[in-house]
Amino acid sequence: MSESLVFITGATGYIGTHLIGDVLKAGHRVRVAVRSQEKFQSIKELYPSAADKIGFAVVPDMSQPSAYQDALKDVNYVFHLAGAMVDKGTELERDFVDPAVNGSLSILESAKREPSIRKVSIVSSFLSLMPMDGVMQNPFHIKANTGKKFPVDFKIAFPEGLPGQLLKYQTGKIVGHQAYRDWIKKENPKFTVVSVHPSQVFGPSLVQKSASELSGVNFLMWMTLQSDGPPMTPYLMVDVRDVSLALARIIDADVPSGTELPITGPLYTWKQYASFIKSKYRTLAIKFAPQEEPTMIMDRDITDKYLKVDWTPMEDTISAFVDQQIALS
Repeated sequence: MSESLVFITGATGYIGTHLIGDVLKAGHRVRVAVRSQEKFQSIKELYPSAADKIGFAVVPDMSQPSAYQDALKDVNYVFHLAGAMVDKGTELERDFVDPAVNGSLSILESAKREPSIRKVSIVSSFLSLMPMDGVMQNPFHIKANTGKKFPVDFKIAFPEGLPGQLLKYQTGKIVGHQAYRDWIKKENPKFTVVSVHPSQVFGPSLVQKSASELSGVNFLMWMTLQSDGPPMTPYLMVDVRDVSLALARIIDADVPSGTELPITGPLYTWKQYASFIKSKYRTLAIKFAPQEEPTMIMDRDITDKYLKVDWTPMEDTISAFVDQQIALS
């Protein structure tokens, strides 16, 4: 396939930095959305030999309707990764719902005006494919492409701490995904639009430079090892490198528009996680001793059909993750 121009939002983040590399390996050029030109410097440092293949567009506020008005000129493929973080907000609508809804609709509306666009991939979450109480129903079977609408209540009393943050984040993901589906039905765009739904993403990071910068699911996985309490979330994980590769493969895959693509790794449990680390890293002070428990599962058949990823064994993901944290400690 001839060289194409691929636009990536959230490119300086955990998944985005990996995706740049996989898109470049596939022979394409990249244009990244950054909030300032200074932010682009970190990407150039990651891929110094591909300087002539990577450009940027400054997008100060990605939720504005005209945010991508000029950024998508001559672009062929779009990956929209930018969005709210679980631990980076407090207000439900301002910090979680509005970014999910406005960010996706803004890039879709801009793509509609660019004749060069062939495909747009909206990266959501496994949480948008399950009801608000789904995480509490472990084990829970997550299914995609059912057409189900999950109700949300903006006025409920959200719990304090991480549980409340997670529910607010899920609210934004559910509402954002429904807005995206409504937009496709209404606009029937000429380009293909798919949504991607990773489970909890962890593994080696290209952006973490010190132990203090540990964040997201990686933070949860590391801190859980230091605790003697129960795990705070079901074990439904996927290697960040697999997520990146799966996204890059969407470029050439003949995926029908409107398809939901769930992405998750091999089935595993918290007990297996603890046992593997204790046996391989005997010098680590591991307090975590979970009991065997049912594992939340998510159907991945449609993703395997179109993207054909050889999913990384969970032991390899854990090793790459732990090795990095030891090196940075």
